[in-house]
Amino acid sequence: MPFGFLKNSRGEEEHLHIYGGVNADGTQMEGVGEGFTSEKTGTGTYKITFTPSSFASKPAPVCTVDGQGTFDKSISIIEITKEYFTCITSNATAPVDCAFTFIAFGDA
Repeated sequence: MPFGFLKNSRGEEEHLHIYGGVNADGTQMEGVGEGFTSEKTGTGTYKITFTPSSFASKPAPVCTVDGQGTFDKSISIIEITKEYFTCITSNATAPVDCAFTFIAFGDA
């Protein structure tokens, strides 16, 4: 299941996790996750919006670059809110377009 709730010992839902993949052009990777939209807002800059609802508080997203030839690339998260996060992919000197995957954990 691409996204969902974790349950405590009483069976109550407490935490939400959403994961997915984003292509270098900002589109969602086919068949990789759901519960989010993605858009490329500039060179190497991407905004991931959680849908249909957001987390109760700021989540903890984790990202990694994806694909062959990405050993010299990195990804940094530059903004996090309960509704979305923004990240930048780059090489050693400047932002560059690059595919990536992510998972975000937080309170439901």
